[in-house]
Amino acid sequence: SSGINAEWPLRPGGAEGQSLILPHLNPVVKYIHLSLLSLKKNKKKVVGVSSKKTLKQELHLLSRISCLITEIPHVSFQTSCDALISTLVHVLKEQIVRKPTDVVNAVNTVSQLLLYLKKSEYPSFNSLQDSCYKMCSVLLGENNDRYARGALCALLTSTEHPTAKIVQSLNSWNTTVLDEPDYDARLQGYRDMSQV
Repeated sequence: SSGINAEWPLRPGGAEGQSLILPHLNPVVKYIHLSLLSLKKNKKKVVGVSSKKTLKQELHLLSRISCLITEIPHVSFQTSCDALISTLVHVLKEQIVRKPTDVVNAVNTVSQLLLYLKKSEYPSFNSLQDSCYKMCSVLLGENNDRYARGALCALLTSTEHPTAKIVQSLNSWNTTVLDEPDYDARLQGYRDMSQV
């Protein structure tokens, strides 16, 4: 136990479970990536209760552990992140994942992985960013769920595309009234869009 903590120190405010998962993070991410690749290769929707439940659990787990990826110092892990982002973008674009909670988990994972690659100055970061922007453009036009759209807007904002701020404004919600759009921000977004 002390050896694990010495090699993988706990982050401030982090749970003790982090010290257990960190040494095994790379194999877990690879396993989930292989599972997603099998979906991508089959090019079919997830069928059956057990496979839907497994996919939901894997996407949820991936979303939860993706924030820990910055703790992995290996340069070789960058290419794994690149491949995982590409797979997730494809899975999202082809709508293999349809449930809003699964979309949110997948998009949050992509956001965390992109942040990791940006900080580590990954050479192919710009092309990954472009593919994420295109995916967000497609999914924002097809997804009506508030939380999924919020996650997509957050990812779009992280790509630093010139239209990201406008899209964020067009999808803003009032912070004082429950489930009511922020009409002023949305109106400003429409004004900004007409000037582009």
